[in-house]
Amino acid sequence: MFGIFNRKTKAEKLFEAITAGKTAKALRLIAKMNDFSQQNNNGFTALMLAIKEGNTEIAEKLIDKMDDVSQQDNDGFSALMWAIKKSNDEIAQAIIEKMDDISQKNKNATTALTLATEKGYQAIEKILKLKMGDYDTTLLHLLETGREDEAKKLMKEKFSKENVIKTAIKNGDARLAEKALSGELATDLSKAFKDMQKQTKKIYIYSADSAQNNQQKKISTKKPSLK
Repeated sequence: MFGIFNRKTKAEKLFEAITAGKTAKALRLIAKMNDFSQQNNNGFTALMLAIKEGNTEIAEKLIDKMDDVSQQDNDGFSALMWAIKKSNDEIAQAIIEKMDDISQKNKNATTALTLATEKGYQAIEKILKLKMGDYDTTLLHLLETGREDEAKKLMKEKFSKENVIKTAIKNGDARLAEKALSGELATDLSKAFKDMQKQTKKIYIYSADSAQNNQQKKISTKKPSLK
């Protein structure tokens, strides 16, 4: 009778299987479960534990079945933070797609974005910024890395015509501005550029050198020549 009351729950068995590296057993348990919100003494969910143990296969299966991946452990770390901490970009991206709020902070007031920046994970950093609505940073990154198709899609969905131009010349990056205004994106940007001509005959941008000496350089909107 005593043994009946001390039977382990499926969640406890799952924790044990993950810790022991018994992937097949863990996957069988996951297939029979619907609730994965239970946390162990450290506040870990099964997903956090799988990430911590480096078991991507189990983590992926859990992410597919979980509705809420935003729980935090006793130190305030979420599954996303654990994925970044463990350098698992693939799992981090999968979690980001399922999260509504990525601004959570751990007990040290550190966010997932801060962790990604500190570890130099530029890809995750850009995805997080896009999720947070930092479209300027994302567009600049897409232009810099030659991903014109993605840049066009982002501009179409998130930018007004004016913001396309303003973002292209952001931070006095003359070379990037030149690429946006007269390079691969010229066809797509030309109409937006002409629309802006109706509002102003001149635009001012900083050249690479003038950003340091605070001298503005006038650029004709009809024929931009950025050096």
